[in-house]
Amino acid sequence: MLCGVIAASAQSQPAKEAPPAPPYLATIPPPASWSIRPANPPPPNLQARVLKEMRVAKTRDKKQELSLWSDGTESESWYVDTFVIYRQPHFVKDDVAIMEQRPDSSTNFFSTGDFSNLGWIGQDTFLRTEMHKGKPCHYYETGHTAEQQQIPEPMRAQVQLAVSKAWIDAKTRLPVTVEEGGIRQEYEFTFGSPKSLTLPPLFSARLEKLLARRKAAANMVPK
Repeated sequence: MLCGVIAASAQSQPAKEAPPAPPYLATIPPPASWSIRPANPPPPNLQARVLKEMRVAKTRDKKQELSLWSDGTESESWYVDTFVIYRQPHFVKDDVAIMEQRPDSSTNFFSTGDFSNLGWIGQDTFLRTEMHKGKPCHYYETGHTAEQQQIPEPMRAQVQLAVSKAWIDAKTRLPVTVEEGGIRQEYEFTFGSPKSLTLPPLFSARLEKLLARRKAAANMVPK
């Protein structure tokens, strides 16, 4: 009798939905711009520094990321060729840093596509297609809930922060909502602008300095 109940229960469960065909995330054709904002703005009396908004602009030869923080500070990154030139709130005034992705480097400073924080999205993390904000979305989830890890009750709130969720537009394959670390963020896209991006003088000077130093070093090598 018990075997019959188990068999009937297994047959009544719906089959798991097959994951969508790749690509799971679209690469945005330039020119385009988009913003990422928390679903719930941080309270004005919050002591911790949290992201209020990220603004991204992309052309064929450059990409800019500008992050606005709740304490009034800003972070800014520019992607040019194989370089990323960036500044952070803790940097001294008029100081920027630069990194380069080399073909032989084991460290990848750049995103695969346009969404470096969503590299975990794929067929193994796909759960289902569902309606979200009025449109069909592919829902992905990674990490483990506190119940799955059998963590004691007092620690569950902390462990649940490890779970990441994403709702990806089933038609465009662009993010609609992403939740990471317990913070839910909404994405908005604009296509067709900006037509061009100009590297600010502080950033261009840092890049030109590096390129000039490399050129001088190359000229010193015996031919």
